[in-house]
Amino acid sequence: MKTFSLRALVACSFALVGAALAFSGSYDAHFKKGSPELQSIGSIAFGPEGILFVADQKAAKIYALATNDKQSGASNAAYKVANIDSKVAAALGSSPDQIAIRDMAVNPDTRNAWLSVARGRGVDAQPVIMKVTPAGKPSVLSLKNISYSAAVLPNVPEDKITGEGRRAKNKRLEAITDMS
Repeated sequence: MKTFSLRALVACSFALVGAALAFSGSYDAHFKKGSPELQSIGSIAFGPEGILFVADQKAAKIYALATNDKQSGASNAAYKVANIDSKVAAALGSSPDQIAIRDMAVNPDTRNAWLSVARGRGVDAQPVIMKVTPAGKPSVLSLKNISYSAAVLPNVPEDKITGEGRRAKNKRLEAITDMS
C-alpha cells in the first residue's frame, strides 16, 4: 500500500508542475529561489521545461529543480562515453571507487544526459547532480540560488538501520525506488 501511495505522490508532483506550466506558461510563479539541501540522491526523471525531479530518500522529499537545460533544437549527437565513472570521479576530484552513479535521465527536449551521483560512501556520501555532454564531459549542476520546489513524502519508514549483519538495512532508503 505504501508503494502505491508513494507512486501516487510522485504522479501528483508531476501533475502539479504540469498544471502550473499549463496555467501560467512557466514554473517560475510556483518555484522559489534558494539552495535546496539534498541529504541523499537516488532516482531522477525529467518533466516539462527541463524540470528535473530528484528523489531524496533520507529527507523523504522529491525535489523539482529548474535545470535551465532548454537549448533550442535537440541534439542528435551519439553518446559514446567510455569510463564514465572515471570521468565523473575526476570532475569531482575523487576516484571511481569513491563515487556511485545512482541513476540517469535524459532531457527529452535537449537530449542531454543527467546523472545522480553519490560522492563518497556510506552515510556521509554527498549528493551531486551532473550533466554529461555527448563528448562525455561531465559538469556539476550548482544547487546555489536555483529555482525549485519540494514535496514531502508521507508515511515513510523511520530513518534508521534495522536488522543485523547482512540483513541490516535502512528501509527509508527504499521509500523511492523509481520515477517516470
